[in-house]
Amino acid sequence: MSFLQFLRILVARRSVLLAALLGSVLVAAAMTQILPYRYVSKARIMLDTVKPDPVTGQVMSNQFLRAYVRTQIELIRDYQVAGVVVDKLGWANDPATIEAYDASTKGQGTDIRRWLAQQIIDGTSANVIEASNILEITYQSTSPDAAARIVDLVREVYIDESLQYRREAAGRTADWYKDQAEKARTVLVAAEGARSKYARENGIVLQGDRDIESAKLDALTGQSVAATTAPGLPQISMPTPPAAACTNTRSPGCTPVTAPIAICAVMNTVGMLEAAS
Repeated sequence: MSFLQFLRILVARRSVLLAALLGSVLVAAAMTQILPYRYVSKARIMLDTVKPDPVTGQVMSNQFLRAYVRTQIELIRDYQVAGVVVDKLGWANDPATIEAYDASTKGQGTDIRRWLAQQIIDGTSANVIEASNILEITYQSTSPDAAARIVDLVREVYIDESLQYRREAAGRTADWYKDQAEKARTVLVAAEGARSKYARENGIVLQGDRDIESAKLDALTGQSVAATTAPGLPQISMPTPPAAACTNTRSPGCTPVTAPIAICAVMNTVGMLEAAS
């Protein structure tokens, strides 16, 4: 069939074509007059998909990222978010809304809060902007003011719900780490008890979990105090004590001008113990 033949067919059927065109225009005009105008309002949210996890330090993989984004979209269109939006709008207490609910459900079906929440869910959509981590929320309504207000409330409630979920998850993680720390502390106490018991049984420690060297040092310190406070202890003048008289140069008790001989002997012994340890 040539192009000329095609034109001849159109001319022969011109009445049918004109009728179809005129009918389409009339239907479109009627639908425009009958159906209300739809206004679209949008809000955006930045998703934290690039930052690593603060506890594990891991970054989301591509497969988990797709599941995470899909979960956020479903959460935006969930009854848990839409119900809170209904409460903030106060629709459940509006007489006109209650009348519309009664006329629509005839007193049967779900409660008014869920019925209103479903209307918000039906008008809400969300998608991620391509090549970005920005989530765009869209709401359609017959009123531009209502569309702007509802989309802002959906965004606000979604953020609050997300933060609440993260706080609960962080609390569960903190409780898990606390339990692990308590278990580790219990194991440590048991290990210390076993070590102390083994040391006592093998003569490594003295009574009171004190090691031998510490006990000797305590005994020498007691002797030093007793020698200092003993009545009638002879005092000697030591203007320049010789190196052989006091070998512990680290002990300040051997350098006074007047000191008991017993104290120097004790300090020398203490210095030898410190050097040995």
